[in-house]
Amino acid sequence: MEKERIACYVRVSTDLDEQDSSYKNQEYYFRSKYSDKEILIYKDKGTGTSFRREGFQQMLLDAGLDKLDERNTNKKIVFIQSDREPLFRKIVVKDTSRFARNIVIMDIIRELKAKDVFIFFEDIQKDTSKEEDMVMLQMLFTFAENTSRTISQSTKFGNRRTIEQNKIRNNELYGYNFDRDKNALNIIQEEAEVVRLIFNLALEHGFRVIANKLKEMGIKNRKGKYFSQHTLVNMLRNRKYAGYNVRGRYDSVNLFGNQKYIMKKRDEWIEMQNERIEPIISEELYNKVQEAIELRCLHGNRGKNISKTDLAGKLKCSRCGASYILAADKRLTNPKFHSYYICSHKKSRGKD
Repeated sequence: MEKERIACYVRVSTDLDEQDSSYKNQEYYFRSKYSDKEILIYKDKGTGTSFRREGFQQMLLDAGLDKLDERNTNKKIVFIQSDREPLFRKIVVKDTSRFARNIVIMDIIRELKAKDVFIFFEDIQKDTSKEEDMVMLQMLFTFAENTSRTISQSTKFGNRRTIEQNKIRNNELYGYNFDRDKNALNIIQEEAEVVRLIFNLALEHGFRVIANKLKEMGIKNRKGKYFSQHTLVNMLRNRKYAGYNVRGRYDSVNLFGNQKYIMKKRDEWIEMQNERIEPIISEELYNKVQEAIELRCLHGNRGKNISKTDLAGKLKCSRCGASYILAADKRLTNPKFHSYYICSHKKSRGKD
């Protein structure tokens, strides 16, 4: 006689090493308690307010749900029934908060019920196969959502207070060593020389040329890799190198289900001089570089990545295997707007 197959879901909230033992403890618990059943374990690290969890999404796919294309659902993660048979009919969760912390989960639970897949929450002894339990679950998830919202608001308030106090939070910035006790960024001379070189090169050259020149000189970042154009853009736009603390650049939106961060407009950033940040370059050099970058964008190739198309990820380079991306440019020598496909490696690293 075949064993009944069930799914068991486990989650830890952070990537800390000590959480690995929590993984093992939860998995051991399920395998011991349901030793008479065939168990499929799905596990994740991350917040319960988001559905961007690989294990969680795979479990729903195996339960017979399909994930809709986010481009057609306003970037929201939506699951609907498919024609596939579920690999299991029961999902067991030890703690309700491990499964989700928002009311949106009720939509997914209803889709699962329509596929005859039910969830049993051990901590509250509730089962989605029972209508009376569904009422209780809706109340619990509503409460969990409100609690998470309160925590989020408190965190934002704390961040605002940190900004007002001009505290430094970036401890991984190239060119600096972060002194946690003094809350200060101290110059690493060898890296600072590279930073100065990059800013001086930016007075005459664009990001791709700078990246190639650094590669020719054999200059690499802390991880032993060559500087990418994206890294150079972030460095050259970072006013910390001139002794300023820059805060409040991003704002979190869509807390529940699809949390993401968006960059605010430049005039909304909070930039304050900070005596605990040793300037690597002068403010004059920083401003000249910004002017040079803007001038090149106005009078040169201002490429725009518009690669989110139906062919995205389907065209491959025969030389390096990288994906082709759709780009567009408008040059002074050819003012007519046009788009084209290009190897992503060629665009970011040059022809070589």
